[in-house]
Amino acid sequence: MKFLVSDYDGTYKEDIKGKNIILNNKAIKNFLNKGNKFVIATGRSYTSIKKEINKYNIPYNYLICNNGSVIFNDQDELIYKYPIPEEILIEALDVLSMSEKIKKIELFDTKGNIAQTNSEIVELLCQVSIKNIQEIKKIKNILNYLECISFLNTFLLKTPSNKKDGIEIIAKKEKINPNDIYTIGNDINDLEMLKAYNGYKIIYSNPKLLLKNIKTITSVKSLIKKINK
Repeated sequence: MKFLVSDYDGTYKEDIKGKNIILNNKAIKNFLNKGNKFVIATGRSYTSIKKEINKYNIPYNYLICNNGSVIFNDQDELIYKYPIPEEILIEALDVLSMSEKIKKIELFDTKGNIAQTNSEIVELLCQVSIKNIQEIKKIKNILNYLECISFLNTFLLKTPSNKKDGIEIIAKKEKINPNDIYTIGNDINDLEMLKAYNGYKIIYSNPKLLLKNIKTITSVKSLIKKINK
């Protein structure tokens, strides 16, 4: 049994219109009919990627969402979660509450919805004044073992999980030999899984990824054809 893991945006769906998805879907259905497994690994939330799956009728066995923080099976069951520890979350909110330059704070649960309880929070999104760099640095120092990504006037606080972590959890559950795992992606958040397994990058990838010693392929469909040889 082979195990294929694909990034979504820019990989399985190469462009906004999703012109390549029909061909990829056909290849994946054939791949699954041979007894193999297919996983989508994405930075998107479960709710976001499910909208895409329903829109394009994409077949799959597992979804690795939020870059590895949560995993769902094809029955929409949550089989793994890595929430932000509650004590760390409270500390972050305390720091943020002292700032007068905070515009908005949103807490997202395992499905990507607004969180109702602290135990389900996997991401904290905060919008601040663009001049509030020192406070962002302060938060990063306090939360040094969680991932804090800042850009322009927004920062995202999340657990330090990645797609490779999610693959390891599923592979253990399915008893998959690492040599039978193939991965494909196009961006830096795919790097860990591309390096850990039989990794391939799409031709039009992030330039930073192109510098890495990872094999290149044209599409998910092309990779399936290569695997099936």
